Amino acid sequence: TLLTIIALHFSISSQLPEVNYPTKVDILFIVSYFFNFLLIIWVVFGYNMHIAEKKNLIDKINKFVKPALPLIYFIFAFVLLKWV
Repeated sequence: TLLTIIALHFSISSQLPEVNYPTKVDILFIVSYFFNFLLIIWVVFGYNMHIAEKKNLIDKINKFVKPALPLIYFIFAFVLLKWV
C-alpha cells in the first residue's frame, strides 16, 4: 500500500501546479501516509505477539481494529478536509 500511495502521489503531484501552500490533495496524502504508518506498526506488533504465541490477544484486538481503522481513516480525512 505504501508503494501505491507513493506512486499515486507522484503521478498526481506532477499534474498539479506548484503552490506555496498545502492543497487538499496534499493533506489527503499526509493522512494516508500516517495511517499507512499505523498499519505498519500494527503488523510489527502483531508479528511480535504471534512469535510470543499470544494469538488470542491478537484475535481480540483485530475484532475491533479491522472495522474501526478504515472508519477512523475516512472520518479523520473527511473532517480534516472540511476543516482546511
